[in-house]
This record gives sequence, C-alpha cells and structure tokens, in this order.
Amino acid sequence: MIALAGDDIDEAQAALTARGATIERTPVDGEWCTQFSVPDPDGRRIYIHKRKDGTFGSG
Repeated sequence: MIALAGDDIDEAQAALTARGATIERTPVDGEWCTQFSVPDPDGRRIYIHKRKDGTFGSG
C-alpha cells in the first residue's frame, strides 16, 4: 500500500476516473483525513488523501 497526499480529493478522483482508473473506495471522510483508493496495474492499493490539518508528511 502507498498513500499520496493531495490538495483536492474531488479533483483527484475525477482526473483518475477520466483516465480510466477504477475507484475501489469512494472518498471517505475520516477522523484525520478524507481519502479514496485505486488499484495499481498489479492490484496494489493506492490511497489518495487530504489531511484535515493541512499537513502532508508523517508529522
């Protein structure tokens, strides 16, 4: 698994969908972030997220 941070979850999902990506899990608003996931070509899960505190790193 890998997680990538972004500024706009809706824009990221729309861009990936437009390129033919399969959205495994639609955006979920969690305690620390909003995220969704897509599989890579080998089936590994990639999470795209935006942290609620505005940070991108591990803290």
